[in-house]
Amino acid sequence: MKKFLVGLLAALACFAMVACVPGDLAKAEEKMEKAGYSVTVADGDLIVALYGEEVVGTVTATKTEGSGLLNTKVYSVTAILFENNAAAKSYAEGKEDVEVSGKWVYSGDEEAVKAFTK
Repeated sequence: MKKFLVGLLAALACFAMVACVPGDLAKAEEKMEKAGYSVTVADGDLIVALYGEEVVGTVTATKTEGSGLLNTKVYSVTAILFENNAAAKSYAEGKEDVEVSGKWVYSGDEEAVKAFTK
């Protein structure tokens, strides 16, 4: 029994370390703004027309660091929130450079993705 409980606690600890994407568009916007990103949230008929009926909305977050032509770095992530996990997986199927976590499909550079998923 003791080994079972230790194993269960270890499994729960692993789940805690897995990507923790936001639950909805508002939480995604808040999370990325706290991380220093400029955020644009889009939803409504245009987004549904672009991505399909099962899309809730999109979040685009961008952060610029440095100054000057050669010293400026831009970090960005674009995330699409679907109504359910199956729709997200279906949308991402066959697409390169996108990741799926729950109802979210997202892509971007490593730093921005890390900020979105931590």
